[in-house]
Amino acid sequence: MSLDALIERADEIFAVWGKEITYRVTPMSGPSYDPTPGTPVDYTVNSAPPVEYAQESVGDVGGTQIQLHDLRVSIAASGLPVVPHVGDGDENTALIFDGKVYSIISVMPKFYGEDVGHYDLQVRL
Repeated sequence: MSLDALIERADEIFAVWGKEITYRVTPMSGPSYDPTPGTPVDYTVNSAPPVEYAQESVGDVGGTQIQLHDLRVSIAASGLPVVPHVGDGDENTALIFDGKVYSIISVMPKFYGEDVGHYDLQVRL
């Protein structure tokens, strides 16, 4: 299977089995000890169904602490209006699905050859 065919197949899987969720970026201003949130900007992204990390994955993995009930959410890279990232002092980032707002703990791009095919996000309530 060619790389282009693989990327196309992955996009089809996200389209058929995935669901639309909200990726929210909230700009922050003011001093770091008392930041003021700005107006959030919401983006619709296509995701695979969120899954809870396996019990044996809980703990320190690759420098990132995985806690009980953290979720892994894979989002398709094709057509993303923004590159997903962990929030910092300048902005907060979150995923919103099933009526809940999840903080983004880590982002790991998954490459198909030289191109990012999808992103795995670790999220937490």
